[in-house]
Amino acid sequence: MKTFHIDVGIACALMCFGTQPAGAAVDGRSQVVIRQSAAAMGLSALKRVKTMRVDGNVSSLGLSGTGTQWLGISSGRFAESVSLPPLMQSDGYDGMDCWNRDNTGLVWNDGSQAGRSAEISNAFMSTYRLWKPGADGATVKSL
Repeated sequence: MKTFHIDVGIACALMCFGTQPAGAAVDGRSQVVIRQSAAAMGLSALKRVKTMRVDGNVSSLGLSGTGTQWLGISSGRFAESVSLPPLMQSDGYDGMDCWNRDNTGLVWNDGSQAGRSAEISNAFMSTYRLWKPGADGATVKSL
C-alpha cells in the first residue's frame, strides 16, 4: 500500500463543499471548475494512490497538538484523530457507519442524521470524490 502525504492546508480547503444523495448530476459550469481545479492541484497523480495519510499541527481552544487523517482515496473511507493534550478525539466513516472515539477511549457509532451527514461530507471531500466521474453521484451546482 502506498501512502501519500499532502499539505493540511490543501486538505482543509477541500472541506468547504457539501454533498447531496447519489443519483444526482453536475451542471456544466461546475464541471469546468472541477476539471480546472483538478488540473491545478495535480489530481491526476492520485489515480495510483489508494490510501493517503495527512499529518499536521493543530491549535484550538488555547491548546496545541497534532492531527492525523487516513484517507481511502479508492474506497471513500475516512478516519481522523486529533490530540490536544489533555484532550483526544477521533472519528471516521468506513463506507457504512460513522464512528467517534472520545477522550476516555470509548468508541460509538454516530447514528444521528447530523453526525452521519457531517462525516459522510468529510469523507466525500477528503477522498476527492468531487473529482471522480459524475462527482461520485453528488449534486453539484454553480451558484
